[in-house]
Amino acid sequence: MGAIANLWQSERGFVAVTLIASATVGLCIGRMTTDQWLDFSRFIFLTYAAGKTVTGAVQIIKRSPSTSVAAGTDPRPPSGPIGLASVLLVVVLGSLPMATACAGSQRLDTLRTTLASVNAARDGFSTWDATHQHDIVVNAASRQEAEGNLSSYRLEREQVVTGFEIVYRLIGQAATLTDDTSLGIALARSTVLLSDIHRLEGTQ
Repeated sequence: MGAIANLWQSERGFVAVTLIASATVGLCIGRMTTDQWLDFSRFIFLTYAAGKTVTGAVQIIKRSPSTSVAAGTDPRPPSGPIGLASVLLVVVLGSLPMATACAGSQRLDTLRTTLASVNAARDGFSTWDATHQHDIVVNAASRQEAEGNLSSYRLEREQVVTGFEIVYRLIGQAATLTDDTSLGIALARSTVLLSDIHRLEGTQ
């Protein structure tokens, strides 16, 4: 408890804890990524630990050589550099579960938004597809022409249909993982799918 009290009484310790807490809030509201939070917290911890170590070394150097230490007595202050740095490390590690939870929440929110966008695109495309196929049949001069035009269109449409299957599978995979790669691939494929839909609708 003494080390914790000294940490709060220390100006540098208070600033360090405040900065880590602010970074955690930034992560939770989407202003910082998990990697950025880890890098920032690591920098704060190392900077604080290094500063306390230097301060402790200076105090030892300033100590008079004739200063005696009673036998069995630790010459270091009860809450020296290592003690306070350890408390700060506990603060960093204690914030990690919250940071991870916030990052996970951001990931799920991103996937939900992407899924909603893909579902909307699917509904819109299904409506347009049915209307377009009907128009192909109505505007054809003969049954043979209608079948030929439908066959050609459905061949082009296959890329979009396959794209939906791939995107839904990738979103499902990304929802069960925590890596950036799976999320990035799902988002990229969703963008490609939407582009393919716009291209198909624009050329028909």
